[in-house]
Parts: sequence; structure tokens; C-alpha cells
Amino acid sequence: MNKTGEKPIFLEYYMSSFEESFPIGISMKLDQTWHNLRKTSTDYGDTVRVVSILPVDVADKLLSAKEIQVSFSSRDNTSTYTLSSSNSDSLKSLLKDLKEKLDSQARLTITNH
Repeated sequence: MNKTGEKPIFLEYYMSSFEESFPIGISMKLDQTWHNLRKTSTDYGDTVRVVSILPVDVADKLLSAKEIQVSFSSRDNTSTYTLSSSNSDSLKSLLKDLKEKLDSQARLTITNH
């Protein structure tokens, strides 16, 4: 139950391969600060799909970050990727649009009559 009315944002990562080891952590570096993202699920198929929650404060920092890096950790290895400026701009644009849509939606109120 969400009593605060906060509208969570989730990030989905798709990887074509990720060794044999189970992905255990996702981190995002915004400018000079690392943020650990709480992983909420992992699905295996032709690709590995990892879902993490993006806290509101980190989402706000992402929108103003000049450099964005994403790090995936397993029990055996950590791989870090720097987003290109066009990928960073695209991510920021998608996040901004999503936040605007979420903010414009009215809260659902359930009443018993």
C-alpha cells in the first residue's frame, strides 16, 4: 500500500548476456556521486531483464547530471558503462516526460458507499 502518494519510477535494464553469475547490484553515477539502486526483479530469457527502483531524489539529480554511468555487479564481476551524450539526453528526455505524465495524473480515491 502506498500511503504517501509517491509515484515510483522503475528502470529496466536489458542485457544480452551477463556471464553465468546472478546480477546482484545496479549503481548509477551521476557526475561524481554513486547511487545504489534497489533491484526489484530479475528475469531470464533470451536476454536478462533487471528492474530497479529509481528514487525521486536520484531521478531529480539525473535530470541535471552532466555525466551518467551505469554499473552492473555480479558475484564475480562489475561492468561500468558511460552513457554517451546522446544516450544521456535521451534518458533525461524520457524521464522528464514520464515525470510530467505522472504528476499530471490525479490520485485515485477509493470510497465505500
